[in-house]
Amino acid sequence: MKPPGPPPDDAVLRAAPVRAAVAEAARRGFSVRCRDLGDWGGRVRPCAELDPAARTIVLDARLLAAALARLGPARAQALAATAIRHELAHAADPHASEREIRAYLRAAAAGDPDGTVRAALVADGRT
Repeated sequence: MKPPGPPPDDAVLRAAPVRAAVAEAARRGFSVRCRDLGDWGGRVRPCAELDPAARTIVLDARLLAAALARLGPARAQALAATAIRHELAHAADPHASEREIRAYLRAAAAGDPDGTVRAALVADGRT
């Protein structure tokens, strides 16, 4: 019997676009990890959550696994990288609305040469 591979979220986190976002978080003093964020009882499921006190960004492992299965590795990686940057934007301006954060990410996507951020915005329905 073949041993199981790494969890899907691990495969996503090791990808270059995500490593760059994780490095950006580290430069700002945040760690990034994955875990199941649980059920939120509505149609919206967060991609990530920021814990400013612990200086941690937590990516939803269940959502990453679903994105990997449904969208493929490149889009799951883009989603993870964008979620990290989204939470970093909240950390930089805790009073910014979701609309302002999305506008910031759209502006960042305009300067994204390989389209990684744009793909994540589309995958996440945030355009």
